[in-house]
Amino acid sequence: MKRFLTIATMACMICAGCGKDEPNPDPEPEQPKNSVLYAVGQDLVPEKDYYYAAVWRNGVETLLTDGSHDGFCNGVCADDNDNIYVVGCEAVGDWSMTATTTRITRM
Repeated sequence: MKRFLTIATMACMICAGCGKDEPNPDPEPEQPKNSVLYAVGQDLVPEKDYYYAAVWRNGVETLLTDGSHDGFCNGVCADDNDNIYVVGCEAVGDWSMTATTTRITRM
């Protein structure tokens, strides 16, 4: 009888622990509805060994150089007035680098 009560008590404890899951204490954060994602980098110039400097807005690429020299972008910043600032450089001549900051309005 004592053994039966022990088994019955354990069965009740196991069943009680199998109830509904509690809500996730760390739910996914809500995404902003009007967010814009900017990324910078470089894209290979076709049939050449160098790159265009480029910026992407929500996955849409905009080339910042004409492809006549090696171009690179290192950073991007946006302000509240739809201005985008891109920092990068372009190789000109014998690998001398010209650092530039470009401002793009309403990309």
